[in-house]
Amino acid sequence: MNTLTGTTEKVRDAMLEEALGELVTLSKGVEELKASLGSAVTDARANIEKGGELAALRVANLLDDRTGRLVQATKEIGALRELLVGEIAAAANADSIRLFREEVARAIGERASTRRRDLLIASGVSAVITITIVAALHLLH
Repeated sequence: MNTLTGTTEKVRDAMLEEALGELVTLSKGVEELKASLGSAVTDARANIEKGGELAALRVANLLDDRTGRLVQATKEIGALRELLVGEIAAAANADSIRLFREEVARAIGERASTRRRDLLIASGVSAVITITIVAALHLLH
């Protein structure tokens, strides 16, 4: 399980805030588009009833323009989402590498500590054996 650091969470939260802000702005744009289209359709009906084919072309042009803006805004939010996912993945990867390095360092430290203890025990036993042999030789002579 990958854990995110405080910095990663802050980056993620900031990017989520930005994405949500974009969504709110887009939502407001959609509401404005809805209101605008509602009035445009009403106006278009009046003009068409008066025989204005030109008005119908303007409405079609307006709808195309608004649809294009909506498509562009959707692409920008998709790109922002991809960026956010990439940042979170990079931070999680960095966290995993840091945790791996910490575990390796801890394991190396434990191994070195065990080696020192074993060396001290072996030295102590060798010293006792040496003293015993020297004492025994001294007693024999």
